[in-house]
Amino acid sequence: MTLNVRLDYFAYKSWLALSLGYDLNLLRVDHFSVPMQGAGRARRYRTEIAVTNVGSIEMSTQSVRRNGDKWEVSPASGPSPLLIPDQPGPWLLEARAKDAGGREVVTITQFYVAGRSENAWSYRNETQMDLVPDNATYLSGDTATILVKAPFTGHALVTVEREKVLRSFVTDLAGNAPSVQVPIQDTDAPNVFVSVLLLRGSAESPRQFKIPEHRLGYCELKITNPRSELHVSIVPDAGDYRPNQAVRVTAEILDGDGHPARDTEVTLYAVDEGILSITGHATPDPHPFFFRPRPIGVRTALTLPNLFPEDPEQQRFDNKGYLNGGGGRGRVRKMFLPCAYWNAALITDAAGRVTAAFNAPDSLTRYRVMAVAHNARHQFGSGAAFFEVNKPLMIEPALPRFAHVSDKLTARAVIHNQTAEAGQVEVTLQLDDKAASTGPPFPSPRLPHSRSLALA
Repeated sequence: MTLNVRLDYFAYKSWLALSLGYDLNLLRVDHFSVPMQGAGRARRYRTEIAVTNVGSIEMSTQSVRRNGDKWEVSPASGPSPLLIPDQPGPWLLEARAKDAGGREVVTITQFYVAGRSENAWSYRNETQMDLVPDNATYLSGDTATILVKAPFTGHALVTVEREKVLRSFVTDLAGNAPSVQVPIQDTDAPNVFVSVLLLRGSAESPRQFKIPEHRLGYCELKITNPRSELHVSIVPDAGDYRPNQAVRVTAEILDGDGHPARDTEVTLYAVDEGILSITGHATPDPHPFFFRPRPIGVRTALTLPNLFPEDPEQQRFDNKGYLNGGGGRGRVRKMFLPCAYWNAALITDAAGRVTAAFNAPDSLTRYRVMAVAHNARHQFGSGAAFFEVNKPLMIEPALPRFAHVSDKLTARAVIHNQTAEAGQVEVTLQLDDKAASTGPPFPSPRLPHSRSLALA
């Protein structure tokens, strides 16, 4: 195995990062395990670790200069030096440098090398071994390479498990740092568990009292399947509507590859954004729910320890807002619906689209249209869009809610012109017999299009 190393250093300067010299060390980690007898005559291990520097080279980072909003890296002066681990097992890559004040700075990363050679690990007991995946996450179609910290050579049963044993195969593992390859399938998302049961027969045992031996190791593989997520886009035919005006909304559902997702069931609904804001309601997304990590549902048991011969050497371990609009001589608004539309049985067509039509409620507010989609192919997704219901001209009064007799109040209001034309606005104040106006009447200002104006 060859390590091609590159280390970048960024100084805390907006205009320049200087080249920094550092020492790069390749360290081999050796474990020396000594068996000890614990409580109940169980065998435990005490492990001593030795770290050996097997290679050291002097290197320097490449200068980095900021050019506007981008960083430019100076070209390398030559090929990066090579560091070659000479045996399987755990390794450390250490970089040491000193800052401008002469203080030592150290960074270390660990990696493993697989191979057939003999190597010792830090063992905890006589029945368990560790498995190390080569990546933190995988995509569907990848192949996971799993390092097995095997104490001996033998036959291995490799199983992929979750709620049940999904698949399995048998392979031979040689040496103390072998690896197994597990292809990742679409149905493995969001996670699976890989089990390796290693067996060595008594005939191959080097012990004085020859007995069959076993070791069991587990590791979890976290998997992302982009094809499991549906991309939902919602497009109303307009951004603003008048009360009781027909609303037409189209939702397009695409799969992870960007193709129309036909035969997909869609729940489409429109709800008053003000009410949603009060409750902090987020657009439902079923994908994280159905693809959250799942626990393992398989238990592994072995009767082999019960078949050992009786020998003393054997020891077991066992988020409403409001805008008040006047109706004038128009239709009296009365259809105030928090949920403007609901349909949970829409099916996409061959183009991956669904269409819904409904009348806008009388609530002068903003509505959020949400779509939640799923199909029989284990694909899920959601999306949201917005539309507003308003009047061409609206006034939002700003008056106190309570007053005492003899109080003097200042009447304020905000006028909203929702049209594309400017015009003169006439504002009047109407009072009952309990109050009288002492100030001048409201002015009749000219209100630009699509603008608001505060009056007092």
